[in-house]
Amino acid sequence: MARPDPAQLDPARYPFSCPIEPRFSDLDTNQHINNAAMAGIIEEAQVRFHYASGVAGALAGLTSMVAGLDIAFLAQTYYPHPLIAHTAPVRFGRTSYDLAILILQQGNPVVHALITLVLMGAQGPAPLPEDWKEALGPWIIRT
Repeated sequence: MARPDPAQLDPARYPFSCPIEPRFSDLDTNQHINNAAMAGIIEEAQVRFHYASGVAGALAGLTSMVAGLDIAFLAQTYYPHPLIAHTAPVRFGRTSYDLAILILQQGNPVVHALITLVLMGAQGPAPLPEDWKEALGPWIIRT
């Protein structure tokens, strides 16, 4: 992944944030949070955003599937310092949308992720409902 858009490294642009506590079991042999464990932390941030924004459960008969995940490791992360995950939609397509996740530790950006999710119905990819996109308006990354 190329270096993230500098504007997406500003936590003030994200309407949603949540603390995530790293676990001792997330450490690698160098005493840093392991990159694979960080992928799980990113997933946790995504799910917490979906519950807070009402996305989870709002699309009867539809689900979302991760179609892409780009992670930029900006700095090392350490246990036991808490992580703050900032999350916001940054793009809506016809059947997919992108979420940006910025993770800070001790006030410093340590990870940026861009997740592409595809809305799935019984017959495959499904169009994003307009009312659903409008409901996510307050959660979109701020300019």
